[in-house]
Amino acid sequence: MTEPRPRELILATLTTDAANLADAAFDWLTANADDPRAWDLVSQLELQTFLWYSLPMKWMTENREHHEVAWALGDFFRAAGKPRFAEICRAQHTHLLIDLWDADSPRARAEYNRLLDQSGVHPPDTRSLTWGSLMGLTEAFAFSIVSDALEDAIDAGTLTPGGRGWRRRAVAVAEAALARPYREDPEFSLAGAVRRERREQWVNHVRGRGLDLPQAVADAVTTPSAEDLADGTGTAGDGVLEAVVASLEPLVWLLREIGDGVTLTQAGNLPRALVLAADERYDWFDLKPKFRVRTMWDLFELGELHELVTAKRWVTKRGRKLSLSAKGRTLLADPQALTGAVLGHVFDQSNWYGDGALAAAVLLLGSDTPVTTDELYARLLPYLGSHWATEAGPVRNRNQLAGVTRRLDSLGSAFGWLAPLPPRSFLLHRPLTEVGRVACLSGLRHVASSPWLRM
Repeated sequence: MTEPRPRELILATLTTDAANLADAAFDWLTANADDPRAWDLVSQLELQTFLWYSLPMKWMTENREHHEVAWALGDFFRAAGKPRFAEICRAQHTHLLIDLWDADSPRARAEYNRLLDQSGVHPPDTRSLTWGSLMGLTEAFAFSIVSDALEDAIDAGTLTPGGRGWRRRAVAVAEAALARPYREDPEFSLAGAVRRERREQWVNHVRGRGLDLPQAVADAVTTPSAEDLADGTGTAGDGVLEAVVASLEPLVWLLREIGDGVTLTQAGNLPRALVLAADERYDWFDLKPKFRVRTMWDLFELGELHELVTAKRWVTKRGRKLSLSAKGRTLLADPQALTGAVLGHVFDQSNWYGDGALAAAVLLLGSDTPVTTDELYARLLPYLGSHWATEAGPVRNRNQLAGVTRRLDSLGSAFGWLAPLPPRSFLLHRPLTEVGRVACLSGLRHVASSPWLRM
């Protein structure tokens, strides 16, 4: 590979005005690096981010000069023998976007994201890793590495953005880059190092919010799994999916029963025949023989499952007909993805019931003996009260937590994650079964490994 020319030699071929503007832009792009050849290390993603966002939004000068800077950089890259970079600097969409930031910021941001997506060098989400909008140092490094791999594929002609099947190819390139050993700790793959960073951040975050996270639970959350390590020798999570997938059988059964379509009642409930089939299959109704099942709401677990598939849009409603959506069919055919989706819903920290389920799971995992509901809520209060508020103000007392564990209690009951209580044990909260412990721990690992959430 030919050694890149020093910046000064290339600038000398430009007009004085263009050289001055390009020089100032490179000071920004390279953080005033002393190496005169540092300009060649600027990636396509960095250049695009500068032209499409930093230049019009952070370069404190007139809009006219923003265009002149872009043209000057185009002159520089053309002289440097990088025609693709020069084209980005001169492209009509680049200059239209510079103007759009001045006129309509929301539309400009949408256009900025669209152009990044179509450029081919913006790392796509993959099965092993979904990128977050907030990144730690390791994730930011991984993002850069994947973008460089995509750029190399474009240079080599093996990836053509906009061409047939290019997105699948981009995902394959990203997956290969993420599977490489992490240079700071070769024991981990690059994706595994990102997940480790996220889990450690998560542990610090929930403890900082006042959650009593036992060290044994924290260790179980942060222990690497086989997919985290470059050689695939991790142990955490081995055999876990099988146990959790099996526990989701009632959900799988419901999705299959809905299938190509069932007709809802006039009240919008699941048909009586399906309700009776669920009662016969799972025996969820405990008021026999004095009462009998009439609607889905007599089977609390079935009602919650219906609410789950509706909220996640795994079913589609047209009039009174309910059928599986394309997303529902895809998940039904992929038990691993379905399991991740369920765990992500149950322990979703971005909403009240998910955050309550997560905190309750932590406390139940850390309890060797059954706890009362009052004791559980008292221990939840510092964590939930540090973040959530009602219309009346901050959450400050136990009464304001009423029902916060509903999601874990209801779906946990449907999936067999919660053990039955002895007779007349009305004050106790239902403890976790063995599969419930596995499911809750898997859920915590799933959430902790997901993109960082600003809370």
